[in-house]
Amino acid sequence: MFFIISKPGLNLNENLSFSRISFLVLFHLFTVSAFILFHLLFPLNLTG
Repeated sequence: MFFIISKPGLNLNENLSFSRISFLVLFHLFTVSAFILFHLLFPLNLTG
């Protein structure tokens, strides 16, 4: 996957946008895992 994305011929602009996208993906995964851990520690009755 990464060797297809980081093929030669990328200019600086595409490289910066790719790093921004990967940062957003990592941040999203971190917030989702923190949300899941929070609900495991403090379970809420989401079904009503």
